[in-house]
Amino acid sequence: MVTFRKAYEYALSALETAGIENSRNESMWLFEHFFGRDFRMMTDTERDTTADEEKSTEFISAVKKRTEGEPLQYLLGEWEFF
Repeated sequence: MVTFRKAYEYALSALETAGIENSRNESMWLFEHFFGRDFRMMTDTERDTTADEEKSTEFISAVKKRTEGEPLQYLLGEWEFF
């Protein structure tokens, strides 16, 4: 079982290791997209809660795809354009 904290930390570490320039923000955006929660706004207790297994699997898969160079916009399925 994966906690919200471990999921976020995994994403941040993986993206930083892959050399993704904006890894902190991209980790937050992916986290929010897949879990529907803002990691920054969660309490420590909430961060240590076990995340939904299906969503965790989808999240980890998206992070791996991002480390392989897939554009963030494709993974999120949308992107704001001015």
